[in-house]
Amino acid sequence: MKNKKKQKKKLIITLIIGIIIVAGIFFLLPSSKESILIQDSNNNYLLINNKKQIKIKLKEINNIYKINNNYLLYLKDQKLYLYNVKKEKSKEIAKDNPQIHDFNINNIIYSINNNTYIYNIKKNKTSNLKDINYIEMTKDKKNIVGQNNNKLIIYNIKNNKEIVKINDVREYKCNNDSCTDIYYIESNNLKRYHKKVKDLKENAINILYQEKNIVIYQNYINGEYSLYYKKGNKNIKLDTSKRAFDKVLINKNKVIYQTAGNCIEIKKNGKKRKIIARDIDKLIEVYKNKYLNIKNNSLYLNNKLLDKKVYEDSITIIKNKIYYLKSNDEIYELVKSTTKKSKVINKNVIDLKSIEDNIYYLGDYNLNYRYGNIYTIKGKNKIAEKVSTIIDNE
Repeated sequence: MKNKKKQKKKLIITLIIGIIIVAGIFFLLPSSKESILIQDSNNNYLLINNKKQIKIKLKEINNIYKINNNYLLYLKDQKLYLYNVKKEKSKEIAKDNPQIHDFNINNIIYSINNNTYIYNIKKNKTSNLKDINYIEMTKDKKNIVGQNNNKLIIYNIKNNKEIVKINDVREYKCNNDSCTDIYYIESNNLKRYHKKVKDLKENAINILYQEKNIVIYQNYINGEYSLYYKKGNKNIKLDTSKRAFDKVLINKNKVIYQTAGNCIEIKKNGKKRKIIARDIDKLIEVYKNKYLNIKNNSLYLNNKLLDKKVYEDSITIIKNKIYYLKSNDEIYELVKSTTKKSKVINKNVIDLKSIEDNIYYLGDYNLNYRYGNIYTIKGKNKIAEKVSTIIDNE
């Protein structure tokens, strides 16, 4: 009887361990929603998802873009095509050398001769926005921000109509994901549109930072720049400088900014101003209550040197770890760093792409053969071999 109980207990433990292992393996693999488009050493295009490789039967095309796992966009002979991955079929959307601006899972935004168009994938229908010059798609992908003779226009894609029109907008920042709430500058005056125009009665030359109901801007009067923090009716002068302010970040109750080569931290109430780092080239990001910055191609955390020969545009923070490319003659090293230590992940990297909370990188790159292998930082999985290029324009 005791032996049977022991055997049963061992069986349960074995099953639990098995489930944990399977779950762990599943967790390490890229999410089914993630995919990456690549070109191999034979110039074939491949869509890779969970180690599954789908060959894209396209040749001699100019540019290719991944909309999602089901559709690709590409240009060929000055025409725009939609490619159905499952059906392996292409459909012409536009001709006359269209310029692709943006897309979501349902719509493609492009222009021809300064006219903006929306193509709806499901309805197979094209709408002409007429006299609207495209600027951007809103964060929620529901609206288009456009311009027409200094008029800022917000155009709703689903209902196919203008929902906001503001005159004489020189610069703007959206205060919500749909951009129906907007801070903007008109003739050096700071204003806000939210259902109607409100003059905030503040002089401003540009907006440096914006989040919900907070705007940080600067003005220029009598040869001097002034930086202001505005929230509701509060308007606090943070600093003045003979040089313009640049790159503003928020860290809890502090504002961090760059001016005259200095990285400066100050409380939102304008008190306790202090210089964090001097002679920097660029302020990058907040990291563990300190500030990443670049100076002479070297990466610093405040004044602490983290590494040299760092490729600035590659710096990515995922789960409290810093990833970046470091120059190594004609090629790069991929480095993972924390405040305490750094580790080289791969010594022969030519490119990386950050997608959601993952990084895909082209490592083991051979400069003679011009190809390498694709890896992901999740579990250090090798997901493709003999790859020449990562193509990810999602």
